[in-house]
Amino acid sequence: MLGFLRKNRDLGAALLALALLHTLLFPQTVSAAEVIIDSTVNTTMTSHNGTTFTNVFIDDQTGYAFYRDSNGTCAVRKTTDGGQTWGATQTLDTQTDCLRIAVWYGRWTPGFTTTTYIHFITIDSGSDDVWYGRYDTSNDSSTPMVNITGANQGGTFAVGS
Repeated sequence: MLGFLRKNRDLGAALLALALLHTLLFPQTVSAAEVIIDSTVNTTMTSHNGTTFTNVFIDDQTGYAFYRDSNGTCAVRKTTDGGQTWGATQTLDTQTDCLRIAVWYGRWTPGFTTTTYIHFITIDSGSDDVWYGRYDTSNDSSTPMVNITGANQGGTFAVGS
């Protein structure tokens, strides 16, 4: 009987050691909580259709959420606490037909390690033009939107140029 208890004690110690090792090597991941960034976003579902990025985190605490606000304008909000709270809405453009906003953070491009720009584009519903703007995270400001389609494009594009 004593041999049986000794074997079980050794087995228990081994299992405890394995459990501890597993915890150290594979720590449990934490899932982010859901947070409301803006309770007055535009409710027309098709105006948000798209498969590209709309959020940018420049470090583990500072992030930007780009979206269509309730009045149809393109907007952005900033967090400095990892998404627990969000600052005031900043309108990026006064046009009220901002559709399918998409963003690209400059540092996502290999070799661009010092840029502070978030580039964003949107489509307007009036003439389906594509509009471009740039947001600077160093001072939380944006450039005026520029129409980059149709007659607004100067010159021509040539293959191999």
